[in-house]
Amino acid sequence: MKILNYLSFVLALAGVVVAAWLYVSQPKSAYVELDKVFDAFELKKELEADLEKIGKIKLGQVDSLKLVMESMQRDMSASGKKDSETIKKYQQEAYEVAYKKQQVEENIEILKQEYNDRIWKQLNQYLRDYGHENKYEFLFGASGSGSIMYAKKENNMTDEVIIYVNKRYQGKK
Repeated sequence: MKILNYLSFVLALAGVVVAAWLYVSQPKSAYVELDKVFDAFELKKELEADLEKIGKIKLGQVDSLKLVMESMQRDMSASGKKDSETIKKYQQEAYEVAYKKQQVEENIEILKQEYNDRIWKQLNQYLRDYGHENKYEFLFGASGSGSIMYAKKENNMTDEVIIYVNKRYQGKK
């Protein structure tokens, strides 16, 4: 009987040890909502404001050219000059304004893409650092595209990551 009690105790203890080992050996993982992190990242906000300022300046220059065009059109109407040379000059100016506007818009799109690449490069580094510092084996990025179909809410580290990346960006830790 004593051996049976001892054997039951050893088996129960072994079960507890195995259960504890299985629990501890589970990989630590979490996920972050990438769109929220991206939108809340201070670098993104700064570059977005910079892009808006550049866009206003460049498009303002195009608007100035449009005003010149409108002035030419009023002068043509007021003077009654509709000769082929004046019309040709007006058409040439209209073409140049349209071309410059298109160039400005394309340059803004290129700059926007460069800024986004810069933001993602920095975010990816900060996310790697966050995962390493918090001893995660897996840190998943949820983007709403179905890459993560389900996860428990307590595994969502989005808010903590937003705080972390912004502190890192500001030079704090």
